Amino acid sequence: MTKLFLTLGAVIVINAGGAGALAGPAPQPVVVIGEPEPAATRRVSYADLDLATRDGERMLIRRVRGAVHQVCAEEVGPSAIVYVTSSCRKLTWRDTEPQLDRAIGRSRQAAASGTSSMAAAVIVVRAAQ
Repeated sequence: MTKLFLTLGAVIVINAGGAGALAGPAPQPVVVIGEPEPAATRRVSYADLDLATRDGERMLIRRVRGAVHQVCAEEVGPSAIVYVTSSCRKLTWRDTEPQLDRAIGRSRQAAASGTSSMAAAVIVVRAAQ
């Protein structure tokens, strides 16, 4: 979700030449260029968890779920519209879930073979855009 805040103002043109001067060239369009606000982000570490166990997996899921709730609360803000918050959480979870699956898969690979192709890291939870 992208937030866009615009401050609307009035442009007042004072023409000292009177009404006859209004027939002059048309005003040039005003172009406003801005950068979108970065999405709310949390990093969830799982270096202290053994994801090869159900307890470790459940703990990571709880941490990620908490991070999803935090970034959506920050992104959406206080809203009476439950649908907006729920939509943010669903989309953010969908975007984050592949990282969670990879982390658990690496841990299971390491438990089964004694090695993993990737080192433990963090899961980045970013509010869905």
